[in-house]
Amino acid sequence: ELRDILDPYLKDSIVTLLENRPEDPIQFLAEYFRHAVKGTKPLLRSYRYIRLTKPNRDAFMNNLMSAFRTMDAKRSPASA
Repeated sequence: ELRDILDPYLKDSIVTLLENRPEDPIQFLAEYFRHAVKGTKPLLRSYRYIRLTKPNRDAFMNNLMSAFRTMDAKRSPASA
């Protein structure tokens, strides 16, 4: 059913919107769904949230840390 497919996206978009509180929520949601349709990697997702969030918001630091954790997890043991 279509609702079963859309529910996780709607919930995630609202939670993400409330966590980030971007200056332009319509742009934020439009970009969220544009990328949800394409499917993006976790690092790109974190980058988008960082770019759309004011640096003085708690969510900015959370998104920044998420991006760093993603990058760190992708490092190969040989390069550590």
